[in-house]
Amino acid sequence: MEPLISSLGTMITPSFLTHLPLAPKDPILGVTEAFQADSNPYKVNLGVGVYTDEQGKLPLLRSVALAEDQINTLKTARGYLPIEGLGRYVRQVQTLVFGENSPVLQEGRLVTVQSLGGTGGLKLG
Repeated sequence: MEPLISSLGTMITPSFLTHLPLAPKDPILGVTEAFQADSNPYKVNLGVGVYTDEQGKLPLLRSVALAEDQINTLKTARGYLPIEGLGRYVRQVQTLVFGENSPVLQEGRLVTVQSLGGTGGLKLG
């Protein structure tokens, strides 16, 4: 793998991610499209990952209420991760993506922030 030169004139070594093929289109989006096109009055839309009632509202399922009650009886302290995320996880992601011998990593020029899964990282900044 040949290093690249960024617009700032620094060397960038491509990671293994540059060779990954594009992922196929998410089939769950097709489920929602099929739901919208279906004229059956008894259809249930489970394509977006949530269940709604006939009025389009999200009901509190009995199983969820029971789980919440069990969690609330634990009486354990709850806290937050640091704003940048779990340090050990962040460091391992840096090594995985940029490589253990990456100059950017070795010289301390890399900042990584743990974010929400899915599209949560798109809302940072």
